[in-house]
Amino acid sequence: MSEILDIHRVDKICYPIDYTIDREQFNNSFEILLTRIGVTYDTTSHFSINLTHLPGLSGTDRWQKHTGDHPALEADGIDETEFTEHLTEMSDLYIGQVIRDIQKLHHGVFQGRIQLIWLGPNSSYPFHIDDHTTSRYHIPVITNRKCFWLFRRKPDKYLLRMPADHRVWFVDPINIEHTFVNNSNTTRCHLVMTSGKD
Repeated sequence: MSEILDIHRVDKICYPIDYTIDREQFNNSFEILLTRIGVTYDTTSHFSINLTHLPGLSGTDRWQKHTGDHPALEADGIDETEFTEHLTEMSDLYIGQVIRDIQKLHHGVFQGRIQLIWLGPNSSYPFHIDDHTTSRYHIPVITNRKCFWLFRRKPDKYLLRMPADHRVWFVDPINIEHTFVNNSNTTRCHLVMTSGKD
């Protein structure tokens, strides 16, 4: 059995971008946004909300409809690049500014869904690749040392932790198998920005 290497980045696959977050402002605006839209979570939550939505949606449908994973959207005939509308509730918040800044920094035109994704305690995803995107950005919102990525390039596995600090992480999810593991007793939440293939 191969050793799992504890690393800080995977060159060209997973690394911090050149952008700095003010963590206090970010956390405050995250809480304000959830209050505005009436979303609550607890330490056992496992769910997602959309921060961008399809045109024509209104009310709670904007953040509650079409929150499933990519295969679920595909089965419903929905293209993630059509999630072009930002929640108006975050337009004046720092979290909205961070999202707009990252979209501008993205090489090419950013087209895709932006979500807050909570992964419940003691859970993980299966190893997979995401063949619908080459560009994903992660901002850890709620996390701890027992939450980590595993990347697999046979025969090696790499473990990488993303702390909730000033960094935004780029992830290329199509060119390496990966999963995320929450080995803790509390929920983990990431802001995830997924752009369609360039």
